[in-house]
Amino acid sequence: MLADSGRLTSIAMTKNPVLQQLRNLVAHHVLGFPAARHAMAERLSETFFGYPKSPLNSGSAAGLNGPAPGDRIVDEKPFGSGNAPRFALMATDESAAKIMTEKYPSLVEASLRTPPDEKGIWLVRPDGYVAAVADDGDWKTIEAALSRIAL
Repeated sequence: MLADSGRLTSIAMTKNPVLQQLRNLVAHHVLGFPAARHAMAERLSETFFGYPKSPLNSGSAAGLNGPAPGDRIVDEKPFGSGNAPRFALMATDESAAKIMTEKYPSLVEASLRTPPDEKGIWLVRPDGYVAAVADDGDWKTIEAALSRIAL
């Protein structure tokens, strides 16, 4: 990100009139494509980064339709919003989720969110990155992730 910022600043601040013309011409044409605007917005907002090899990640159920640990996930309500940012649970089993929210009230949001795939459970960090993924019913994986965080 720092390297990108440095390059963009150099391009934006160039004093060379030929380079300014070239920059303006290229930017005009490239930014005319929605895909290019979207890619640039993601890059500048840092939402394209992923942390698949982070030691903070755990569990990775295969065959689910949804992001893996270390990937960013988007929901209607922003993650980490509110006065005390907490992890979010995305699952369909409300009774099992309630056990987790009662056991870890300072870590986990009280309300359950809809998962990207009803066959799985996602534990999402307050910054919107997936901390753990488990098959539906595999609450041991989710609890293991939460217990490591609670230490």
